[in-house]
Amino acid sequence: MASGARSRSFLTIDAVGTREMVRAFTALERTGIQQQIIAPTLEEGSALVLRSAQGKVPVDKGKLRDSLRRTVYKTRARIIAGYGTRPVARFVEFGAKDRPAQPYMRPALDENRRRIEAICVRHMRATLERLAKGGSVFSTGGKGRFKRSKAA
Repeated sequence: MASGARSRSFLTIDAVGTREMVRAFTALERTGIQQQIIAPTLEEGSALVLRSAQGKVPVDKGKLRDSLRRTVYKTRARIIAGYGTRPVARFVEFGAKDRPAQPYMRPALDENRRRIEAICVRHMRATLERLAKGGSVFSTGGKGRFKRSKAA
């Protein structure tokens, strides 16, 4: 940049359709359609992190790698090591007095963070598009039951 020239950056926010967005998010809260965004994001995101963590585990005989499992709840997902290997999993991830740390879980989560965000955005966009078109979506209503929801 030449001396004396000033750099400008512009931020433009398009507020067109704000009422429609507020209505859509209100409908999400009222009808429980959040599950159309949260549940698939947790499913896909935790599967990504699990595969990545399994690839990062320092392999001796593969017991720790093979013991990694994921459990998906309504609003959270967990990746845990199998019962017999939990102390080993902790020592490998965080290290011990005589053993350096060889992290595999945190790096797996960190490297997939952007992908998980993209998954969430994709599901949010699809749900909002269905609502905007006046379409219906299905949301889980506990214990695998489904209820039909209509756009507000």
